[in-house]
Amino acid sequence: MANIQERRDKTGKLISYSIRVHRGRGADGKQLKPWTATFDVSPTWTEKSARKKAEAFAATFEKECREGVTTNSRLKFEEYCEYVLSMKEQRGAKHTTIVRYKELTQRIYPAIGHIKLKDLRADHLNSLYTALAKPGVCKGRPRASAKIDLASLLKAQHMTRAGIAKQAGVPVNTVSAAVKGQEVSPDAARAIAEALGIDFSKAFAGKDEARLLSPKTILELHRLISTVLDQAEKEGQVPFNVAAKATLPKITKKEVNYFQPDQIAAIRDALRQEPLKWETLTHLFLLTGARRGEILGLKWRAVDFDANRIHICNNVQYTPDRGIYEDTPKTAASNRFISLPAETMQLLRRYRTWQSAERLRLGEYYAKAIHEHYGDDFDVLFGPAYKGIPLSVATTIAFSKLYGREIRYCSNRKEVKDHGDTGILLGSRIKDGDRIVIIEDVTTSGKSIEETHPIVKGQGDVEILGLMVSLNRMEKGLGGEMSALDEVRCKYGFAANAIVTMGEVVEHLYNRPCQGKVVIDDAIKAAIDAYYEQYGCGLRAACGAADHA
Repeated sequence: MANIQERRDKTGKLISYSIRVHRGRGADGKQLKPWTATFDVSPTWTEKSARKKAEAFAATFEKECREGVTTNSRLKFEEYCEYVLSMKEQRGAKHTTIVRYKELTQRIYPAIGHIKLKDLRADHLNSLYTALAKPGVCKGRPRASAKIDLASLLKAQHMTRAGIAKQAGVPVNTVSAAVKGQEVSPDAARAIAEALGIDFSKAFAGKDEARLLSPKTILELHRLISTVLDQAEKEGQVPFNVAAKATLPKITKKEVNYFQPDQIAAIRDALRQEPLKWETLTHLFLLTGARRGEILGLKWRAVDFDANRIHICNNVQYTPDRGIYEDTPKTAASNRFISLPAETMQLLRRYRTWQSAERLRLGEYYAKAIHEHYGDDFDVLFGPAYKGIPLSVATTIAFSKLYGREIRYCSNRKEVKDHGDTGILLGSRIKDGDRIVIIEDVTTSGKSIEETHPIVKGQGDVEILGLMVSLNRMEKGLGGEMSALDEVRCKYGFAANAIVTMGEVVEHLYNRPCQGKVVIDDAIKAAIDAYYEQYGCGLRAACGAADHA
């Protein structure tokens, strides 16, 4: 039933009626703004007559609203766009797509977000696209990059990056960037040049970072606006999509720069000098043309050694709000099989053998650490999804090999199976009385344990002895005071230990060669120290209470 409210002037004379039709709740559960209309009263009407006419108008207006043939006269583009994005997210749109849409709205809303849907015209959009195509839209700072070999200069002068950074008054990572030929601020470049005793203009080349917004990005903005207005047209909010009448910038297709056969041959020759992991990964990129996330998400079950092909059915993504996560490929067509030459399949066989050996080796480290902290009086090793699956298997094998104790393993596979080994758990079933050790790669914020703890406890009357991770990162947890492992121990009441700490890793690798290369030199060490000064929980200290609980 429409809501009808009188509107009177200062003298008390009836001038109009405000009509409201409630819309219910949206896909996000929030109350939607009602449809509204105003019914003006003629001065010649009596109040009784005006009321009857207003009620008749309200009934017609409500009918039109329910049938989707009217508009909300006050609905603005920004408000409606947020509604459409929420609906798309609820209906399963890719998270990366939603994140990109929200990035685009930062340029759209200041220009047209305040305009009512019913008032939006093609010239509004044309003005937006014209403004975005002008210089200065992509704001940036002037930058500078080295035009001489700074690394050789430092070596000749027997100076370290840390020493130059201290003398110049800039962070060590800034000096490292300049040495690598990367762009830094002109002020930092001048300070580095002065510390080195050389002229800035001879050592660095300036560069204006400001650039035009690409026509491709403007087209992305247009497509989002058009998508929103398409939905508005379907819902009767606008009579037609005005985006169809807008004028778009021309897009000049860039010529694709392919690797030539001699270049690929040179890359493959160079790869033979690199670790097997990088050789394999780069081979796959060169020969498949697959997206980065598709290759990084490739699992062994998707490799068919008999048919010499791989199945692209997984995709690893990253967004700032969600971090690294797994998803399906970008489109249905992206789910595909790719045939590979025998050489690449042999490389994959070698890599799988190496990886299995490394996992078993890692399993032995876990087994020794678990035996040291928890003994062998427990029943199950539980691994959270997904890395916990191979870790729990490898560690049970190592435990049997080293200590002759047959420990059961169980893992969370996340996906519920309705056939074969049914349910969400993989491996041995957990039963009443079981004593359990949880095994993980690292604990950064404790989110994995928040998911794992109720799953394990939900299997029966069990006791969790503790958590074992490979590395104590020694960073502040969600609370901002203690490390993540300390927070786990305090919150859940069981021990939380690590094979090694970040402090031990830094101490062992600092200025020491690893596989023929110094991984943590003065520059990296200074950068690590600076990071832990802000986010750490005592890098120089021992493991702490969490590691010895």
